[in-house]
Amino acid sequence: MTLLSGGRSVPDSVEYIESDELASLLRNSALTPRVDYVIIDVRDDDFEGGNIVSAINVPSHRLMEQLPALVKQYAHVPKIIFHCALSQVRGPTSAGLYHQAAMQRIVVAGEPQQVLVLRGGFALWQAKFKDAADLIENYNRELWESEYM
Repeated sequence: MTLLSGGRSVPDSVEYIESDELASLLRNSALTPRVDYVIIDVRDDDFEGGNIVSAINVPSHRLMEQLPALVKQYAHVPKIIFHCALSQVRGPTSAGLYHQAAMQRIVVAGEPQQVLVLRGGFALWQAKFKDAADLIENYNRELWESEYM
């Protein structure tokens, strides 16, 4: 674990998925969200203004209480992808917590469940795909241009 300011820690073994790879998953008509992959967006109030298509919002401050249900509900899903705004703290921390909770009980088709973090988070995602209606929904361009530009 890497210790950050404020006593927060990020697992050292976090695996990342690049935005182009996630876009390919979303655009693959042979794959079904919440069956072949789940995207869990752990942004809190900053969830407003847009999200990745099919993403589930589980605010980071509520993750621990929802963790047992998430692990049980998505036990059959081979890829679980977490992200926050930048995927520097909340996303990796949440992925680590999920992975620890799921590690002992989840095996999908003989393979361990893959828990990933979207590199660059939603900030990078919206910068790349803000005009791709098949990849982003509820997008508020003005909010992102004023907030991150």
